[in-house]
Amino acid sequence: MKELVFFLEEKSAQAMLEGFLPRALAGKWEVTHRATYVVFEGKRDLESKLGKKLNKWLNPNSYFIIIRDTDSGDCVKILDNLKSICQRSGKTNFLIRLAIKELESWYFGDLAGVE
Repeated sequence: MKELVFFLEEKSAQAMLEGFLPRALAGKWEVTHRATYVVFEGKRDLESKLGKKLNKWLNPNSYFIIIRDTDSGDCVKILDNLKSICQRSGKTNFLIRLAIKELESWYFGDLAGVE
C-alpha cells in the first residue's frame, strides 16, 4: 500500500488536512493509499528532527510531504534548508510546500478579505 506521510509543524495543519483530503481526493486514493501525519512541536522541532524521521522510515512505498509556515522568514532559505535535510536522508520521494505567512493564510487565502 502506498503511504502519504505528512510532516507538519503543528497540530492545526493535521486538522486542516484531515478535513480537506477526503473531500479533495474522494474516491481517488483511499483504497490504494493511506495518509500518516507526523506532527512536530513547531518549526524548530520539525527542522531538527525531520532528518532522523526520514532516515528511520521503512515503508519504501511512502511519499513525503513537508508543510511549514514561513511567517516572516526567507522563503528561499527555508526551502533550501528543508530540501537539504531531505536529500541528506537519501529520500528522493518528497514534496515541500511552504505556507506563506501562516497555514491559515495558505488555506483560506486572503484573511483580510475573508473578514
